[in-house]
Amino acid sequence: MAIEQVSVALSSLRMTGWTSVSIDWDYEAAAQSFELKVTEPEWTQAWDPGAAVPFLDEELSIYAGGDLVVTGYIDTYEANISTDNHEVTISGRSKSGDAIKSHAVHKTGRIEKKKLVDAANELSKSTGLQVKFTSDLSLKPIPKIQLARDDTVFHAVEREARKQGAALVPQPDGTVKITRPKGDRHAGQLVEGFFPLKSGRVKFDRSGQHSHIHVRGQRALGVDEKSLRVEHIELDATIKRISRKIVHLEGDGDIKLAKKRGKHEVLRQAAKGKVWTPKVSSWRDSTGQLWTPGKLVACRAPRWHIDGDMAIKSVSFSQDLTDGTIADLTMVDPRALGGSKGKGDAGALGAGGDGKDLDE
Repeated sequence: MAIEQVSVALSSLRMTGWTSVSIDWDYEAAAQSFELKVTEPEWTQAWDPGAAVPFLDEELSIYAGGDLVVTGYIDTYEANISTDNHEVTISGRSKSGDAIKSHAVHKTGRIEKKKLVDAANELSKSTGLQVKFTSDLSLKPIPKIQLARDDTVFHAVEREARKQGAALVPQPDGTVKITRPKGDRHAGQLVEGFFPLKSGRVKFDRSGQHSHIHVRGQRALGVDEKSLRVEHIELDATIKRISRKIVHLEGDGDIKLAKKRGKHEVLRQAAKGKVWTPKVSSWRDSTGQLWTPGKLVACRAPRWHIDGDMAIKSVSFSQDLTDGTIADLTMVDPRALGGSKGKGDAGALGAGGDGKDLDE
């Protein structure tokens, strides 16, 4: 088990010696979260008891060895003090958390004829945030994005991303990438009975799958029947009992977009029916790369009915004096994240196909 040397860069300080570290990183969450604890920290000794608590709202960077893991802000500071103990806990989120927290402000409430990444950055800037969006997708300009009354920046951008089968993925530098899985993979594999796989749990669940996906919407302009009532029905023939789900296209939507959304919904609901949550005794793969949401991992764990590629949906890095260095992974069929079917037979419950044709 390799112990990670976790350090925090904050102001002019480089803080080490953390007794407990927890970092959560989810492919679809748009922001990372963290909590760190330290006992008798030297950097608190010179504080004036009457002064304001330092560091709150200040930007920090969290490193594992030389690798940047989180860039964000401290939201909470907690001190647990007794006659023989002084423990400090800090927690917060990556910089992109501000896009989740803040309601959107825009002069007109409408953004027209812009690509999603440009619209997202315009909305972040008009709201006064320091959150930057990037993208590696070739998406067409969106005719119109109309803000809803209670939209946060995240909700407004995520709604449009979802229509195009994309996700808002938090990055270690605090930015948000609008992307889909590209088939990138981790080196090595997770194999039952071998390092670093310690334990795990698998869940098969078909309760969220439907035989008929009704996608409904309407055009922003036009009064003819095709404009006022856009509807497409996508079938999942693997579901034997009839069950229907209605999905509403937010904003302007044509039949082409409705078909894409229907296919995407069938693939995702099938792929989410199988989830494996392995616990591994390392934060890194066999080449030393940190486990990264969205990447593929070759897996072979017969007792869990796992044999093939799975994608990391989320990872929780933890390290303390009791359990040591642990990474709790949540693994899904790559199609659950909008990617293509992986190698092997670790896949979805039901629908075939993949997300290749979700691209523009």
